[in-house]
Amino acid sequence: MTTRVRFTYYTGLDRPLWFNPRLTGSWNGWVPEAMTVTTAADGCPSFEATIDLPAGEHRWGVFVDSQARNNIWAVMDEAGLDTTERHRTFTIGDGETDRHETYFFTHLRRLGAYKDASGNIRFAVWAPHAKAVDVVFADASGYVHDDGRGIDAAQAPIALTPRAGGVWESDALAPFAMFAGRPYMFRITRDDGSTRFRTDLYSRHQIGRGHIDPAHTDKPYDGNVASLDGTKGASVVVDPDLIDGMPSADFWRDELSHDRPLPRHVEDLVIYELHIGSLGFGEHRPGTLADAAAPPFLTYLQDLGVNAIELLPMMEFAGDRQWGYATSHFHALESSAGGRDGLKRLVRACHQRGIAVLLDVVYNHYHHDAERAQWQYDSTRHEDNSYYWFEGRGDDYPAFNAAVTPDQRGMGGYLDNVSTGFAPRYHDENVRKLLIDSAVAMVEEFHIDGLRVDQTSSIRGYNKLHADGARVEAANEWGAKFLRQLSRTVKLVKPSAILIAEDHEQGEKEAALTTNADQNGLGFDAAWFSGFYHNLVGDAAGRSEARLIKLAGFGDDRPLPFHSFAGAMNWSGQKKVVYGESHDEAGNGEQTARTMIVAVGGAPLTGDTRRFAEARCRFAFAMAILSAGTPMLLAGDEIGATKLMKHDDPLGSKEDLLGQRAGDGAKLFACYSDLVKLRLRRSGLRSRTIRIVRTDNENRLIAFIRGDDEFLVIGTLSNQPRTHQLDVPGDWQELFNTDSALYGGDNIGNEGRILRAADGVMVPANGAIVLRRVT
Repeated sequence: MTTRVRFTYYTGLDRPLWFNPRLTGSWNGWVPEAMTVTTAADGCPSFEATIDLPAGEHRWGVFVDSQARNNIWAVMDEAGLDTTERHRTFTIGDGETDRHETYFFTHLRRLGAYKDASGNIRFAVWAPHAKAVDVVFADASGYVHDDGRGIDAAQAPIALTPRAGGVWESDALAPFAMFAGRPYMFRITRDDGSTRFRTDLYSRHQIGRGHIDPAHTDKPYDGNVASLDGTKGASVVVDPDLIDGMPSADFWRDELSHDRPLPRHVEDLVIYELHIGSLGFGEHRPGTLADAAAPPFLTYLQDLGVNAIELLPMMEFAGDRQWGYATSHFHALESSAGGRDGLKRLVRACHQRGIAVLLDVVYNHYHHDAERAQWQYDSTRHEDNSYYWFEGRGDDYPAFNAAVTPDQRGMGGYLDNVSTGFAPRYHDENVRKLLIDSAVAMVEEFHIDGLRVDQTSSIRGYNKLHADGARVEAANEWGAKFLRQLSRTVKLVKPSAILIAEDHEQGEKEAALTTNADQNGLGFDAAWFSGFYHNLVGDAAGRSEARLIKLAGFGDDRPLPFHSFAGAMNWSGQKKVVYGESHDEAGNGEQTARTMIVAVGGAPLTGDTRRFAEARCRFAFAMAILSAGTPMLLAGDEIGATKLMKHDDPLGSKEDLLGQRAGDGAKLFACYSDLVKLRLRRSGLRSRTIRIVRTDNENRLIAFIRGDDEFLVIGTLSNQPRTHQLDVPGDWQELFNTDSALYGGDNIGNEGRILRAADGVMVPANGAIVLRRVT
């Protein structure tokens, strides 16, 4: 006896990315069989095949072809803890006559409020422990209280029906347009019979632009959504096929410029790290995406020469007072910054000018106050807290049972990972997809060019039991599997997408980060290299690296550990993103400040003190942009920013970028701009090849060769200009000098003359020169 098995592969993407799908499985030695391409109920392409199979265990998967390559294995999830194989497994019992096996590449058009193939709306949510789920609609206040106040009495609730895999779904309802803009929540009857109102974690928009949580305020919520915390407010029905009211295809029609192509490789980037909230100078409000997309600012970026911006996280967080590293809803854009259409407008405007857009994303933890979002979504039992990793059962941790509220008892089984919240449940396919689907939406729907993934080391290496700090290796292994799945999925959707990790693991784990996922690596293109910063600048407390700028800022002539910095410079070629400043080190960390302040030990920036500060900043940027890594600068470095950049004070960190570019920061801006353009115009300066030829701690100097022995860079933090023996074969000529009078320097250099190995080369104080081989 055999069983009729229907296989369906759901892409969940509204455009066809792949063709020639083939089903393959263990029943016939993995011989591929053609599948039929159909349109699924979600309106997206799907692949189907039906075959007869005997009882027993079977494994299966799907091959597809794309415009880029053929024979792509299209199952992204690894099959278990002890294997990297990717297949689906099912067992046919005796007497079964029919069976339907499914695989969802994404849930983007399956969960949330989505439009089906007929243009009607459906609601769906993953709530595997719920006893009942329905959709309720909020009134104009945008908030539903725990006792049900705020529900729109004019709109009847919609009961959802349980489906396979813990999903609750409605039937097709009215045309999607009739629900567009309506605020809604899921009313969940949890496993203990309690009822809670929960947001849609696939929500594309959250009501609320402020930071007020009506459940925890000393005065009644006044219904003003401008003050409401969007992480607590209702979700909103949004049509993903419209942007600013027009079809998405029309919106993106003039996105790209043939005259200004986008950079497609990580080594070709010069990245400008930007906190949107720090823009909008002259107005007492946090900056917005509209400020970033405004022509004056984009022209400013073009004049600087950078070809990529990296935005701090933009997914929904608590109002306009944060950086965004506490994400609650991974598919909704922070409305106080301009929301989803605001981000799309910025991406289009940047692309029209040849500027790529990278986005920071946070997958190592949720918002630390995730009540109404992930926390106990459908269960009061800690072990069934669907979105969080939990070891054992809640009553396994008696030391935690005396907490003041029932919801806090038995919390010892959660995992800490050096984040501000407990670790996600990476072993659950639906949790992984929630996060990865967000990444897919960013590159596919928003046309984002790449992602910088926050604290990947927390995901794959730092997971420890909350009860006693014991390492939980299974969580680390599943974290690594999640990162592999993330990189595979994003690269399959958009092969040109650039993936950058913030990671602090070393040794074999460090090498695995940028190894291809198909070779059991994690598949990232590059990793942030904080060690470069700590050696180059090093103002963070408790560090033991070279800290060149920090020590030079004392103002004396002590030897500096350039030999240690040489190690960081050498390592920059190992697929690293290097920088002399980032958001973490610009005032948020202990004893940290902007480099202009560090460079002179905190002395007032007047007269010669400012000249020393700018010279040392020119040196620092030259070391980063002339290294073998991908260079990044923090917004404001180029004009000598001095204000602390605090994570909770966007107003306090505002700098008048455009005004200072025309004023006191003009010469520093000119130097940064010329260094950027020098790197981008010379392929040898973008290569991963670097060779240190000299370090001199007494004279505070480093010299290194870039490219195929094409460029010689000499940098120094000596307080006096000096002539040094060249000692490098060949004839050389000065190509660039940070001490040019155009940049505020003293014009001390080598006047364009040909230099030979036996000659002396003049190196200015606190500066860098670039020599080009002429023979």
